[in-house]
Amino acid sequence: MAVTSFDGQFSFKQDSLARLGPRERSSMNADQQKAFQNSPFMQGVRKCEDLCFKFTCSRDEERAKRDPSFKPDDEDFNAPKAHTFERGVNYYKVLGIDEYSALDEVKKAYKKLSLVYHPDKTAGLSAEQKEEYAGIFMELKNAYLTLGDQATRRQYDRDRDRDKASFEINGFKPKVRSHFDATEMLKKLQEMQKPPGKIIDVQISVKLEKFLYGGHKKITRMRRVKDFGGFTMQQHLFRVDIPRGASAPHECIFKRKGDHNENTSPDTVNFKISCKPHDVVDWRGDDLVCRSPIYLGSRALREPFLSTQASSVRGRQLLLWGRNPFVHERGTTGANLRVRVLGAGMTQDGALELTCRLGTAPTSSTAQPSRPVSGSAGGYPSATPSSSSTSKPADSGWDKVVVTVRHLQTEAKMWVRVPRTATMADIRAKITTAAGLPRGSTVRLLQQIAGGFTPYPDRQTLGGLTMLNCAGTAWNGVTMTPEKTSQMLQRLSEAMDTAAFQMQLASTKEALRESSFVGQKAKADVLVRLAEVLPDFGLEASAEALAEGLAAARRGDGGGPSQEQQALLDKVLAIERLGEVGSSALGPRGVRPMKRFVLRHGLGPPGGFDFQSPGSETELELVPGNPGESVGGSSSSRSARHGQGGLCEAPAMQRRVARSEAAERSCDAELAQVGEPMTLFTRPTCRVTFFSNMHQAVDGPGRLAHQPLFGMLLSTSACVKKAGVKEWDQLRLKLVPVLQATGFHFLKAARAVLPRTLACARACWEYGPPVDEAADTEFVTENDAALDLWACSQRLHEQPVSTDGEALRERCEQARGERRAFLRRHSAIMRREAVVAQLAPPWKHIGDASFKHGDFFTAASCYTRALDDLRPDGRPEAEVDRAAVAVALSNRAACLAKVRLWEESLSDARAALDSRPNWGRAWSRIGHAAAALGRVQEAVDAYLEAVTFEPSGANVQALSDIVACRGANAEDAHKTKEVGNGAMRTGEHGLAVAQYTYCLALLPPVSKGLNPNNPSDEHAFLRSILHANRSAAFSRLKNWPLALADARSAVASKGDFAKAQTRLGTALLGHSLTEQAYAAFARALQIEANDAVAAKGRQTCLSMLPLWSSCAARKRMRDRFRADLGRPSGSTKVYAISDIHYDHKCNEEWAHEIDSFAFQEDVLIVAGNLCDTRNGLQRALSTLKSKFRRVFYVPGNHEFWVHPSEATKFPDSFAKFLNILELCDELGVDVFPAAVAQDVFVVPLNSWYSADFDEDDPFPDPNSKTDQHCRWPIPDTQIWRYMMRLNRAHVEHLYHGCVLSFSHFLPKQTLPHFAHGGLPKTTGCEALDEQVRALKGSRRVHVYGHAHRHHSEWDGGVLYVNHYHGEEGGKNDRASLMLIYDGKEVCRTPKETRDGAPRF
Repeated sequence: MAVTSFDGQFSFKQDSLARLGPRERSSMNADQQKAFQNSPFMQGVRKCEDLCFKFTCSRDEERAKRDPSFKPDDEDFNAPKAHTFERGVNYYKVLGIDEYSALDEVKKAYKKLSLVYHPDKTAGLSAEQKEEYAGIFMELKNAYLTLGDQATRRQYDRDRDRDKASFEINGFKPKVRSHFDATEMLKKLQEMQKPPGKIIDVQISVKLEKFLYGGHKKITRMRRVKDFGGFTMQQHLFRVDIPRGASAPHECIFKRKGDHNENTSPDTVNFKISCKPHDVVDWRGDDLVCRSPIYLGSRALREPFLSTQASSVRGRQLLLWGRNPFVHERGTTGANLRVRVLGAGMTQDGALELTCRLGTAPTSSTAQPSRPVSGSAGGYPSATPSSSSTSKPADSGWDKVVVTVRHLQTEAKMWVRVPRTATMADIRAKITTAAGLPRGSTVRLLQQIAGGFTPYPDRQTLGGLTMLNCAGTAWNGVTMTPEKTSQMLQRLSEAMDTAAFQMQLASTKEALRESSFVGQKAKADVLVRLAEVLPDFGLEASAEALAEGLAAARRGDGGGPSQEQQALLDKVLAIERLGEVGSSALGPRGVRPMKRFVLRHGLGPPGGFDFQSPGSETELELVPGNPGESVGGSSSSRSARHGQGGLCEAPAMQRRVARSEAAERSCDAELAQVGEPMTLFTRPTCRVTFFSNMHQAVDGPGRLAHQPLFGMLLSTSACVKKAGVKEWDQLRLKLVPVLQATGFHFLKAARAVLPRTLACARACWEYGPPVDEAADTEFVTENDAALDLWACSQRLHEQPVSTDGEALRERCEQARGERRAFLRRHSAIMRREAVVAQLAPPWKHIGDASFKHGDFFTAASCYTRALDDLRPDGRPEAEVDRAAVAVALSNRAACLAKVRLWEESLSDARAALDSRPNWGRAWSRIGHAAAALGRVQEAVDAYLEAVTFEPSGANVQALSDIVACRGANAEDAHKTKEVGNGAMRTGEHGLAVAQYTYCLALLPPVSKGLNPNNPSDEHAFLRSILHANRSAAFSRLKNWPLALADARSAVASKGDFAKAQTRLGTALLGHSLTEQAYAAFARALQIEANDAVAAKGRQTCLSMLPLWSSCAARKRMRDRFRADLGRPSGSTKVYAISDIHYDHKCNEEWAHEIDSFAFQEDVLIVAGNLCDTRNGLQRALSTLKSKFRRVFYVPGNHEFWVHPSEATKFPDSFAKFLNILELCDELGVDVFPAAVAQDVFVVPLNSWYSADFDEDDPFPDPNSKTDQHCRWPIPDTQIWRYMMRLNRAHVEHLYHGCVLSFSHFLPKQTLPHFAHGGLPKTTGCEALDEQVRALKGSRRVHVYGHAHRHHSEWDGGVLYVNHYHGEEGGKNDRASLMLIYDGKEVCRTPKETRDGAPRF
C-alpha cells in the first residue's frame, strides 16, 4: 500500500511556481553587500562570534593550567565527533566534575559512578529502581563519550560558549534539558548509610496568643551544607506548627535538617518553643491569671450594680455585669471580688481568673503601669464605661504635651493634650471633638512660610511644636455639652481622690491654719494641679480656666446641673472655699476618726453630729437629753462628760476600729458557660459566649454572699496574625460599648435581676460618702513595738497577775508572736546576705560601665579582677575560658591606651592574641599601641592582620590612616593590587579587603575642589578600580553598608566605569533597594553593552520588581494602605482627571487656581500624562498634593519619555519610571492601592498598549514612531505583559465595598477612541480589562485616560470613566474635576465640579 505524505512548504513552492513562474535568485552588489555587513544583524553576529572566541580562549588557558598534557589544536573543531552530544545537557554535572578537569579525572569519575549504576550492580533492586538506574547509566555513558574525547569535548564546549554569548548579546536563553545528577544521588545514598548526627536544641520564644489560638512560625536559620567544593553556609526556612492549646515548652523536631557533617548524617534540629512573658496575664497550668486588679471606682460602695470589662489576651474581651456584693457592707474599704471564668483559659478545662477591687487605681510615681481594663459600679449595662475606674495610661506623663491651637479667622484658642508622637491627623480629630464640630467639617492645621500658610501633611508628627494655627470651619472655643461637663467633673473628682493630691491637700490645710499668705499660695498650687485635667476637654490648664469651667457647670444646660453633677460640683467647689470663714470644705474628713466610725456603723446619737471646722472655737456639741439641740461648749466640758478626747477615743474602741478597717472582705464568683457561643459575622469574625454564676454554691464563713453575676466573652482567633490585630482593635472599640449596653439582655436570668422601674433609685448614704481610712492610719515600727512588748511580757512572768492581767497576758502573747516573726525575717535576711556575699562580683560588666563613663583606671582595675577570677591558681589550663580571657585582656589594653600607657597596652594586646589567635580585635589593639609608640611597620602589619580577620569599618579606616602616613607610592599600589586580585580568586576576601585598602592608602589623596572625574586626576581610574574591587570583596562578606560606600566612591572617582556601576547595583541589591539597583545596572550597560554581570543584575531586578519586595515597596504598602481604613466614608469625596499636561502654561495656571481649602478632605485620581519631564512632574504633583488630602497617580506614555535633557540621568524609560515612584514617596503621592475611607479603595494599575488592540490589523507596526523617545530594556512588544505582571500583586489583594481602579490606557476596544490610521495599536490593552474585572468589590469604577474622549458607561457591573483635562497644545477649553464618588455612593452619572476649579 502506498502512503502519501503532505509537505506544506513544498505545496507552497509549487503554487508559487505555477503562478509566478521560475525566478532567478538575485545577488547583492558591492554596496548592498557592504550595507548588509554593517547591518545590526551582522554586527550582532560578529559580536557573538568574538565573545564566543573569548570564552573558548579563556577555557583553554584554564585547562592548560590544570592539565599539562592538554594541547589545543584548531583541527579539533573539524574532527569527527565520537558521540552525537546534546548541548542542552550539562555533562560535567552528570559526572560531578568541573569544566577544567583533565581526561584522567573524567575517566575516574565515570568508573566510580559505574560501580553503582551499572546494570550488573543492580541485582536485588526492584524493577522500577533497575529501570531508573539504567537511565542514569545511559546518561553517564553519553557524558563519558563526549568528555572523554578531546576533539568532541572541545566541539561541545564551543557550542555551549556560542549559546552563552548569544544569550548575553541577544538575550535569548539557551534551551536546557533536565538530566540526572548522578553525583548528588550517590551522595544521598552515602548520607543514608552514615551514623545519625547530633540533636541540636534551639530555644524559641513566641507570644502567648500562639499557644492559645494555635498557628505557625517561620524561622530562618543558617546551616552548613555540603557541596562539591566543601561546606558552605546557607539559609534554611523552618515552618514550626504550634497546635491550639499546646503546652509549653512545645517541641518540634526536624530530622536531618541541621548542619551537614563529614562522617555522620545531618544533624536533627529540635525547636523548643517557650512562651514570652505577657503584659497582662500569667499562664499557670491551664489557667490564665490577670496580673493587675480591676478598680471599680470610688462609687462602688453606693451603687447596687457593677459593670466592668477586662482585656486578658489579644482577641479576647470580657464584660461583667451583675449585682454589687459590697453595696450593703459598711466599713468595707479593701474588698475584693475574685472572678473565675470557666472555659476561658488556655484550654476548655482552664479558666480566666481576675480580681475586682474597690476604689481607684494608684496614680503615684511608684505605681505599676495600668492594664487595659476598665470598670464602673453603680448602674445597669452602660455603653460608656465609667472613666473613674480606669487607671491613667503609663504614657500620660512626660511624653505628652499641651498644644495651643489658634483659629486664624475667629482668633479663638483651644488647648489639647496629645503625645509628642501624634500626627496632624490625630490632632485634627481632637480639635473636631473638642469644638463639637459636625461630621464633614473641615479642620486644617497650617504652618507659616514665606508669603503665607501651607497645610501640614497628615502623617507629620507633632515633634517639638506647642502652637498650631488652624483654619476651616469656624469655631469660637470649646463646646461644653452636659455629657462633657459630667466627664470633666468626674475627672476632677478622680484627681482629688488620688493619694498624691490628698497629701498636697492636707499640707495646704495645715498651711492655711498656720499662715494666710503661705496657705493661699499653697491653695493656688492645688488649684493649678487640679486644672491639669482641663486640656483633655479643650480648656487651658490654669486656675482661671478652672473657675470658668466650674461656673459653666454650675449654670448647666439652661436648667442647672443634675443631681449627680451637683454632687461632683460640690466636691470640687470645696477646694475653692478652703481658708474661707465658716468653710466646711474639709467635710467629713475634718471629723475625728472615731466619730466617723460611729457615723458609719450607726452607733451615734439619733440626730447625728453637726460638724464645724475641727479645733475651732465655735464647735457645737449635743445637749444631753435633747438630741435635736446643740450648744457651744469648751473642751473642759467635753472632757467632763466623755473623758480625755471623748469616749469614742477609748483604747477598746480604737482596737475595734483598727480591726474593722484592717479586715479585707472578699467575694468569690465562679462563672460557667451558658448555652452555645454566638457567631458574629463581623470583620474579623468573632464569637460571643455568655457566662453566669447561678450554679455557684453558697460561700463559706468569712466571705460575702455572692450575688448574681454575668459575663460575656467576645473572642476571635484573628489576632494570632499581625494583620488581624488592628482589625480587632477597631472592632473592639466599636462593638464593646454596644454589647455592654445591650448584650446582657439576651439572658433571661440577667433580665430577672434587673429591678422594677420604680425601684431604680440610686442607693445613698445618710451621712455622705464613705471616707478612706487608709489615708489617716499611722504606722509604728514593727521591730521596736515587738521588742517593747516582749520586755513587758518578761516582767509579767516575774510579778503576780493583777485585775487587768488577762488583757496584759493577751498583749504579751501577741508580742511573742510578733517577735518570732521578726526573728524569722531577720534570719532570712542574714541568709540572703550570706548567699550574696558568696557570689562573685560581675567585674567585667562593671569595667564596661566604667569605660563608657570615661573612668579608665577603674575599668582597668575591674578587668584585672575579672582576669583573676577567670584564671585562678590551681585550675588546669584546659578549663580556662580562653576566649573570655582574651576579651578581658583586650579591654584592659584599650583602657591602658586611653591613659597613654602604650607599652602596657601592647603587652596586654599580645597576650590577648596568644589566648585567641587570629582575632581581629587583638590585632587592632596591637596596631593602635604600636602606632602610638612610633613602630609604623609593626602597626601596619598588625592592622593588615586585623582587617584580614575582621574587615570592619574601624579597622579599615585605621589601616588606611597608618599607611597614608608613610607617603604615596603608586607603583607599590599596582603591585599590591595584584595580590588582592589573587586573594579574591582564592576566596580570601578578608585578605583582599586588606590589600585593596593598602593600595588605596598608597595613592595620592584627591585635592580639595578637584572633580574626581577630571582627567587631571591621573589615578582616578585606578582609585575607582580599587574601590570597586573592595566593594566586591565586601559583598562576598555580606557587609552591605561598606560595600555600598565603596561602590559609591568608585562611581564618584570615575562615573563612566562600568564595573563601578555594576558594583553599586550589587550593593544596592544586597540592601533590598531594587529600584536603585536597576538604575545602576542600566547605567553600566549603557556604558558597556557587553557587561555580562550588569546584564544579569538588570535581569534579576526586572524579575524581582513585580514582587514588590524591596524596602521602599514594603514601606509604601505598610504605611499607606491602612492609613484611612477607619475613616468614615461620608467624610471623603473622590475626584478624577487625566491628561493634564502640566508643562503647558495654561494648564499650570489651572492647577494653581484650584481652591486650596475646598478639597482638603478629598481624594484626587490622576490617570497619567501629567508631565513629560521629571522636574515638571515634581512641580505638578507638589501643586496637586497641596490641594487634596491624598493624590493617586499612575504614569502615562509621556512620563516614560526620556527627554534629551534627561538622557544622562536616566539610562532607559524603566529607570525613569522607578525614579518617579521614588519621587511620589517623597511627596506623599500614592502609587499603590490604599483605602481612602471605610469600604472605599483606590487601586492604581500600570499599563501599556498592545498592538492586538487593533482588531483590523493586530500586528505591530515596525515603522511606527509613536513614543519614539521611550527606551526599554525588553522588546517593545512585551512591555504590556510586564506592566500586567507589575499589577498582579495589587489585583490579587482582597478588597471589598467600593473599588475605584484607574489606568492610563484603555482597557476595552468598545470604549470610544480614535480608530483611524495606526492609532488603535497605541491606545489600549485588552488584558487590562481582565485585571479590572478581577478586582472584587460590590461597586466598581475604572477611570482611564489617553482617549481624549469624555465618556462614561456601565458595562458588566463596572463603570468606565474617561475625563481628560485638555489637549496638549494648550487650548483654552479646559475640563474641571469630575466627581466619581460623593462619600456615600458611586456617582451613576459622574459630574464635573466647579468648586475652586473653574473652567477657563
